[in-house]
Amino acid sequence: MENLKSQIANWLMQYPYWLQFSGKALLDGENLNEELINATYELFLEDEGLKPSIIVRQPILFEIEESSQIGEDDLRLIEVKDIQNVNALATGQIIPFHNNLTVIFGANGVGKSGYVRLFNRAFNSRGDKRILNNVYATVSNGEASCKFVFKVGDDKQYELLYPENKGSREFNKFAIFDTECARAHIQEENKLLFTPRGFEFFDQLITIFENIKERLSVEIGKNKKENEFVALFKNDNEIRDIIHKLNFDSDLNKINNLKDYDNDEREALRKLNLIKSELTLLNIPLKITEAQKKYSLVESFLLSINLIQDKFSKKNLEDFWSYINTYKDLQQKSSVDGVNALNDLNIGALGSKEWREFIISAKNYIAKLSTEGEVSPDYPVEGDKCIFCLQDLRQSENDIVNKYWQYLKSEYERSLEVISKNLGEIKNRLQNLSIPELSDDSVVLNCLAESDVKTAARWKAIVLKFLDVKGQLIKICEEKAFVEFDIPFEDTQDLKDLLEKFSIEIENLRIKNPANELVEIEKQIQFLNDKLLLNNLHNKILLYVNQLQWAEKAGRSLNGLRTNFITTKQGQLFSEHITSQYTQTFKKECEFLKAPASVDISQRNIKGQTLRKLQIAGQTANSVLSEGEQRSICLSDFLTEVQLNHNNRGVIFDDPVTSLDHERKEIIATRLVQESNRRQVIIFTHDISFLIYLQLKSENQQIGFSVTTLRKFGSKVGIVNQSMPWIAQKVKDRVGYLKNDLVRIKKLEKEERVDEYNYAVKSWYGLLREGWERSVEERLFKGVVERFNLGIQTQKLKNVAITEEFIQAIEQGMSESSKWVHDTSPELNTTFPNSNKLNEDLLFFENFTKKCVSA
Repeated sequence: MENLKSQIANWLMQYPYWLQFSGKALLDGENLNEELINATYELFLEDEGLKPSIIVRQPILFEIEESSQIGEDDLRLIEVKDIQNVNALATGQIIPFHNNLTVIFGANGVGKSGYVRLFNRAFNSRGDKRILNNVYATVSNGEASCKFVFKVGDDKQYELLYPENKGSREFNKFAIFDTECARAHIQEENKLLFTPRGFEFFDQLITIFENIKERLSVEIGKNKKENEFVALFKNDNEIRDIIHKLNFDSDLNKINNLKDYDNDEREALRKLNLIKSELTLLNIPLKITEAQKKYSLVESFLLSINLIQDKFSKKNLEDFWSYINTYKDLQQKSSVDGVNALNDLNIGALGSKEWREFIISAKNYIAKLSTEGEVSPDYPVEGDKCIFCLQDLRQSENDIVNKYWQYLKSEYERSLEVISKNLGEIKNRLQNLSIPELSDDSVVLNCLAESDVKTAARWKAIVLKFLDVKGQLIKICEEKAFVEFDIPFEDTQDLKDLLEKFSIEIENLRIKNPANELVEIEKQIQFLNDKLLLNNLHNKILLYVNQLQWAEKAGRSLNGLRTNFITTKQGQLFSEHITSQYTQTFKKECEFLKAPASVDISQRNIKGQTLRKLQIAGQTANSVLSEGEQRSICLSDFLTEVQLNHNNRGVIFDDPVTSLDHERKEIIATRLVQESNRRQVIIFTHDISFLIYLQLKSENQQIGFSVTTLRKFGSKVGIVNQSMPWIAQKVKDRVGYLKNDLVRIKKLEKEERVDEYNYAVKSWYGLLREGWERSVEERLFKGVVERFNLGIQTQKLKNVAITEEFIQAIEQGMSESSKWVHDTSPELNTTFPNSNKLNEDLLFFENFTKKCVSA
C-alpha cells in the first residue's frame, strides 16, 4: 500500500499554492505555530487576489521518504499524591502503581469514584468527570488538584501538577474506562481518543483553515464598516443619493466627476449667497401674513355689521312691531270688555295693570296648592277657605272668585299670554345678538384707523348706535310699551373698499414673493456646498469604497474556505489505513472476550474526524445485546483503540466487571493481566472474586502485581492501605496484620480506654478466628480447595498431610478465638484477656503456620 505521506502529497498538488505550502510544511514535520500560520495567510491573500504578490515564489516540491516508526518511550506512572478538593477524599494519601498490574480494591462508598473521576479529568477519557468539593467541609479550598509522578526508563522520577500541567504529553498516554465510558462506546458515535500516526496532518490542516477563516473574518469586519459619510450629506440632491448608497458596487467615475470644485464654482456660490441675502431682507412672507391678518379682521367685522343690520331690518322688525301693537290693543279691549262683569263689585283699580297681575298671581298660587292637595282642583267650592284671611268662603265670595277666574279665561287674556311669550323669545334673541366692540384699544378699530381714520371714527359711532338700538328693543320687549325711535341702516361700501384694497395688496405681495426663487437658490447653494465637502472627503470616500470592495471579494473567498474536501480525504485514507486494522483487532478482542461476532462498526466522517458506532443490523448495539454482552463489546472496542495507539502506555479501569457472571469475570481478568505485560494496567474494583482472579492469573503468568486497599474512617474516604484486603490475604499476610493491630490494642490497654479496648479485642479475635479458617484451606489442605476459586487443584493432593497435632492445634485456636467473639451473659461479668494473652494466642497461630506450611 502506498505510503500515507505520498498519498497526502499527491492529493495536495491539485490545490492552490498556499495550501501546498502549508501542507508540505506539516508533512516535513514543522511545528504548527504562529509563524507558519502567518506565512500561509499571506500566501492565501495573494492567491485570492486580496493582496499583491511581492516576492517571487519558489515551486513546491514534495520529497517523501518512508517514515520510520518512532520508538515508544518506557513511560510509567509511579504514583498519585497530594490530592486536594476531590469529593470527600482524605488528604495526604499516596497510591503507588506497579509497572504491570495494580489493583485498587475498596467496598462501595470508600472513595474509588473520586479517584476515578480525577483520572478521567487528567487523562484521555469519555468517562464521568464530575468532581465536587467535600460537601461536608465548612470551607471550600478551591479547584481539584493533585500530583502525578512519572518515570521514563531508568531516568529520575518527576512530578506533573494537575491541572497546571494538563497539556503535557504524559496525560495523553493513558486511557480510562468506566461505566460512563462504556455507555458512550455502546450507545454513541465516538472519535478515537488519539490521532493515528500521520493523521494529525488533517487536524493541523483544519487548524490552519480555521485560523485563516478567523483572521479573514476579522479583516472583513474591519473593512466592512458603517457608512460614516451619511450623517454629513443630508441635502436632497444627487450627491446625497450617491453617498447614501455607497457600497462595493459604487461607480467611482461618477464620484470622481462630481468631486471637481474650481474657482468658477466658488464664485457662483458667492453670488448665490448674496442674492439669497437680498431676497431674505424683503421679508415678503411676513408682510403677506400681516396683510392677511388685516383682511381677516375687517372681513369678520363686516360680517358682524351685515348680521346686525339684517336683524334690525324693516322686514325682520315687522313682526316685532305687530306684537307690540296687538298687545296694546288687546290690553285695551280686555280692560273695557273683560271687567264689565265685575263693575258691580265695587273693586278698586279694577282693570288696571296691577289688579290684573294680582289676579294672575292668585290663580298661580291656587294651582300650586291644588297640586299639593291643599285645596280642591275646582277651588273655590263650598267649605274652602279664603287663601288670604283663611275665613270660610260663603257663596257670595265664591261667586266673586269664580268671576275672577272667568275673566282670566277670556279670549283677550289668552291672546295677551301668547304675545307675551313671543316677545320674550325676541328679547332672548336680542340679548344674544353680538355687536363688535370698538373701544380705543380694539384690534379692529386700530386696523381701520391704520387705513383710514375717518372710517374708523364713523364705524365707532355706528357701533354705539347699534348698541343703543339693541337696548331700546329689549326694553320694549320687557315693558311692552311702544316707543318711537329711528333704527339706522348704514352703508358698508367703505369696508368693502378696504377689503378690496387689502386683497390687491396681498396679491401684489404674492407676485413679488421670492419663496420659490429662494428654494431654487438654496438647492443650488446646498449642491455646491456638498460638492465642496465631497472634494474634501474624496480620498476617504474612495478608500471606504475600496475597503468595501476588498471585503466583498474576501467574503467570497471566506465562503470558499470549506473543510469538507479535507474531511472526505481524511475519511478515505482513514478507511484505507486504519479502519481495516481496527476491524481486525476488534474482532480478535471480541473472540477473546466471547463478545457477539455480529457487531459491526459503522463509520462516518465530519470535519477532519472519523466517527464510529457499534451496530447490529443497523440498530445500536445496546438495544439488542444483554448487559454482559454490552460490557464485553465495550471492553473490546476500548482495548482495540488502545492497541492502535502506539503512544499509549497505560490503561485505567473502574469496575470493568460490574453485573457480570463469574465466567466473564475470569475471561476479562485473563485479558487484562495479559495486557499488563504490554503496558501499565490499573484496576479499581469492589469485586473480591475479580480481585482473586486477577491475583491468580498474575501469579500463573508471573506478571508483577500489587494491591492497594481503600478504606473509610468517619467522614474521610479514600484512605490508602498498601495491602490486599483482609478477605483476600494469605495466612502469612494475616499474621503480619494481626501483629500490627496488636500494637494498637496494647496502646488502648496502656491508656486504660476500657470500652475501646474490649471492642478492639473482640474484633481482633474475630480476625484471628478467620486466620485459622484460612489456614485450613491454604496450609492444611495445601490449596486443593479454596474459596473464590472455581477449580480444585488435584495436583496439590500429594502435599496434603493431616496430623493429629495439626487438628488439635486448629481446634484449640478456633475455640480460644470463638470464646471472645461470641456474646456472653451479663451475669457472668466476663473479664477480657489482657494483651499478653492476645500475644500468646497469636504466637500459637504463627507457630502452627510455620509447622503446617503451604504447598
